[in-house]
Amino acid sequence: MYVTHCYYIVHYHPELVRIIRKELVERKYAPEGWVTPNKLKSEFHASPATVKSFAEKYRDSNPEWFNNYLIGGTYTEYYHPKLVRIIRKELPKRKNKE
Repeated sequence: MYVTHCYYIVHYHPELVRIIRKELVERKYAPEGWVTPNKLKSEFHASPATVKSFAEKYRDSNPEWFNNYLIGGTYTEYYHPKLVRIIRKELPKRKNKE
């Protein structure tokens, strides 16, 4: 940090600047068909915990079904279309049992 005209100015190491620039260029948006847990909770009028706990059963066996993508400037978890199909098929049955 350097003091300039009574203000603190933060300076970053050139290597850190290179890493940040690279990350910004490589930002990934969700591919078509990937859905957030929030969208599914709205679709089923379920709590976020209900949707997430249902999806968690598949995380160990299918980790590729879970990925973080950009939405509104922040990274959010998305579910793969295969997992979305399973949730859309099975979650209503589970809710009917409750």
